[in-house]
Amino acid sequence: MRLIRVMYHSQSMLAQLPREELDAELMTKSRVNNQRNGITGLLIADDLWFVQVLEGAQKIVWQTFDRIREDPRHLRVMIVEVRDIAAREFGDWSMNLVTRTPETQGVFAKYGAQVLNPSRMSTEQVGKLLNDLSKASGVPVI
Repeated sequence: MRLIRVMYHSQSMLAQLPREELDAELMTKSRVNNQRNGITGLLIADDLWFVQVLEGAQKIVWQTFDRIREDPRHLRVMIVEVRDIAAREFGDWSMNLVTRTPETQGVFAKYGAQVLNPSRMSTEQVGKLLNDLSKASGVPVI
């Protein structure tokens, strides 16, 4: 089975929705679907932006991405990177949500992200931000 990783960002149409509502609105259904389909990844939800990485079988990842692109909660969906992978980097999570908290603020600040704007970041910076946030203290493994 060919594994791929797709990183993208989009403008959030859920501005400043509390984490609890994001979990209820977005993540609960995503986790169930992703577990069933073998998708793993991480989602950053900031005030204005979503940044996400999806990993899994090529066909399933593209089907999932197509649903996201059509989702009215996302505006201006832009692919940052697509690549084949030998192993999953975010394999512990069917999908994890990271928001700005006291525990993650230092990671956001490291990337100059007082206000996150992934459209102004390089592919490498977006990848490192996702990776660093996945390791940040206080980010639950879900």
